[in-house]
Amino acid sequence: MARRKDRPGPLEARSAAILQAIIEEYVATAQPVGSVALVEKYALSISPATVRNVMAELETAARMKLNAVMVVNNNHSGGVIENARFEQAVDFSKVAQAMGCVGFRVEKPADLPGALTRARNAVVHERRQALLNVITPY
Repeated sequence: MARRKDRPGPLEARSAAILQAIIEEYVATAQPVGSVALVEKYALSISPATVRNVMAELETAARMKLNAVMVVNNNHSGGVIENARFEQAVDFSKVAQAMGCVGFRVEKPADLPGALTRARNAVVHERRQALLNVITPY
C-alpha cells in the first residue's frame, strides 16, 4: 500500500521508490512507463503486479486531487532501491509543475520555512498538490 493503514502519513519507502523510478524513466524517455520494464531495468525485488498496484494508488491520489504537500529529500542517491541508477540532474519541482502541481526547489535550509508556507498556501487556497524538492548533501 502507498500509505500505512494504521495512520495517514508519507508514502512508504517502497511506494516512494517506485514513484521515483517512474518519474526518472518518464523524464528520460517521454514514453509511458510499464511495470515489467521498471522491474527489469531497476532490478526491483518485487513483482510487476506489485508495481502496478502502487502505480494505481498513486494515480488515484492524483486523480482525486488529494490535498498534499510532498517533500523530497533529494540527496541524488536514489538509495531506496538497490542497484538503481537514478539521473542526478532531475529537478523534481519541475516534474511536479509539468504534472500540474506547484513545485519548489529548496537549496538552503533557511529557505525551507518559506517554501513550506508557500506550498501550504497552494494546497489550501489553490487546491493544488505541492512538492518541495529539498536539495541535501546526505
